[in-house]
Amino acid sequence: MIKGVRGRVDHPMIDLNSIKIIFFDIGNVFVSDDPSGCFAYKCLYDRLVAEGMEISVEEFFRLRVEHMIDGGNLWTFVSRYVPEAEFKTWQSAVRAQMYREWSRLSPAISSMDKVPAALAPYYRLGIIANQPGEVEAVLAERNLLQHFEVLAISDKLNLHKPDPAFYQWAVDAAGIQPHEALMVGDRIDNDVRPAKHIGMRTAWLRLGYEGRGWLPETDFELSYAAGSDSIAACEWEPTSPEEEPDIIATTAEELLAALTPTGSNAPS
Repeated sequence: MIKGVRGRVDHPMIDLNSIKIIFFDIGNVFVSDDPSGCFAYKCLYDRLVAEGMEISVEEFFRLRVEHMIDGGNLWTFVSRYVPEAEFKTWQSAVRAQMYREWSRLSPAISSMDKVPAALAPYYRLGIIANQPGEVEAVLAERNLLQHFEVLAISDKLNLHKPDPAFYQWAVDAAGIQPHEALMVGDRIDNDVRPAKHIGMRTAWLRLGYEGRGWLPETDFELSYAAGSDSIAACEWEPTSPEEEPDIIATTAEELLAALTPTGSNAPS
């Protein structure tokens, strides 16, 4: 396994010539997930205040951090405050509003925008991502969509991570065997583990909060950001051999250094 260290990357212990296609996640790889997550929390906070609940932003996010540490996520946190009979309707309404503003709520991670073009001479490229269909337009407007041959978008296929069947669908669509594919993602649980489960090689792109490049502006956004990195799912470490990635990179430059064939690995 190779571990990325800022400013230095060792060569991965995998034969790059055996890789025919590289699949990428989208969230926290090409776009920051932080603004959309913050948007959903703001919708919940505004609802609670409108209902007469006296809670400060600081207390709201303290409760959120506690919930995440206990193994919760955004929607299980929401379910603590939105009655079960209303939950799905409220969730659908919030998501619909998010998706209408998906470009604004999914700002580009600028350091990653040149990666597909740099790798395209060596590999076929694809996407495996939990995203709404609207993300294709976002990728197109940012001149990224053209590089990807296989598009496995969860809401269009009704398949979602971490279901290994989602990864198998993408591999089958590419017409290759799992060991001929490599998955680049930001999460051990959603990307590395299920991809390894079906026999793919894996790269964990661990950009960190600063590397994702989102700059909070409002007091609410600043409070969200203050506690996010320590509890973000993309920071969860591997806990077993089944979760160990082949490559760990902490910058776009490290990822390219690990995946660009050189010397004996270069195509003839």
